[in-house]
Amino acid sequence: MRKSLLIIVLSIITSFSYSQDCLKSKTDGDGKSIESLVKACLECISGKKGEKRDWKRFENLFLPTAQLSYVICKNDSAYTRVTQIDMFIDMNSAGYEKYDFFEKQLNMKVQKFGHLANVCQKYEKRSNAFEGKKRGYNFFQLVFERNRWWVLNLVWQSESDIHKVK
Repeated sequence: MRKSLLIIVLSIITSFSYSQDCLKSKTDGDGKSIESLVKACLECISGKKGEKRDWKRFENLFLPTAQLSYVICKNDSAYTRVTQIDMFIDMNSAGYEKYDFFEKQLNMKVQKFGHLANVCQKYEKRSNAFEGKKRGYNFFQLVFERNRWWVLNLVWQSESDIHKVK
């Protein structure tokens, strides 16, 4: 009995340790540089229809109090939707898996001061949820804390008939 219990406990510890090592090795470089952090954000939301997105990895890119906001333009007015990371995942995970969705960086400009960085990223996205490709801008506010970069805030806007990406 004792021997069986010991084997079970060791198996659980080994499995937990293995899963933590796998997670760590996959996400180790995500916050080491500004570029790796921004790249990981796009990797986490991109994928084929039916493919589960790596929301744990995505969540690990953001500080717990981070905000994700997007601007929606309608005619000549706009409104902003502000969410926290958990709310964003709850609201969007099914939608990302429902369609092919791929977002890629076209270019990026970084302004850095001390432990702060602002990133302006031009992106292009494609999906079978809409025709063609769409472009827009992601604006990241980043902070270097606990030996890595974190997303403090992210706001984005896709181009519209009025606001075109140049």
